[in-house]
Amino acid sequence: MTTIEVIDTALKIGLGAIVTAIGGIVALNKTQSHEIEKQRWRRIQDALEEISKEFEGIHRKLVNRATTDFTVKKMVQPEHTITIRQFGDPEGQMDVALRETKECFLKLHELEGKLLLIAGAKEEGLLQDYRLKATEIEDVSINQPGAPEELKPVIDELFAKRSAFYAAISSLYKKP
Repeated sequence: MTTIEVIDTALKIGLGAIVTAIGGIVALNKTQSHEIEKQRWRRIQDALEEISKEFEGIHRKLVNRATTDFTVKKMVQPEHTITIRQFGDPEGQMDVALRETKECFLKLHELEGKLLLIAGAKEEGLLQDYRLKATEIEDVSINQPGAPEELKPVIDELFAKRSAFYAAISSLYKKP
């Protein structure tokens, strides 16, 4: 074997090894970036599921709070529109309900922040619209106690806002 043949063989082997190494590095980077993206997407999906679960609990509490107040008020004195607080609340039910409502609104603010981090302004805006509509329910039940006919359209609109929020979240959830 001559020197040129040895150099030629070494170059062929070396170039083959370099091409193989570059191909391996590219394939490894692509696989790793795909795995990282899958993990990131799974974390987003988990966060969306957690937000949905917390949101549904808040929604249930707020609607229950609005409808329960009227039932209790009518039981206390059906011919008058007097709140329990004006009438006296020996068991502290109204205080508990007001505290829970305040916690619901604080939790909605937290969920809005989480949505800004993982989703975007559109989804956060829908949740904010929901929160503002829920505030209207609270205002109606405090300012016009014993008037469920005033509250029904507001609750219906709250349910519509809830549906719009879930539609936006579900479209986010399905992103590849």
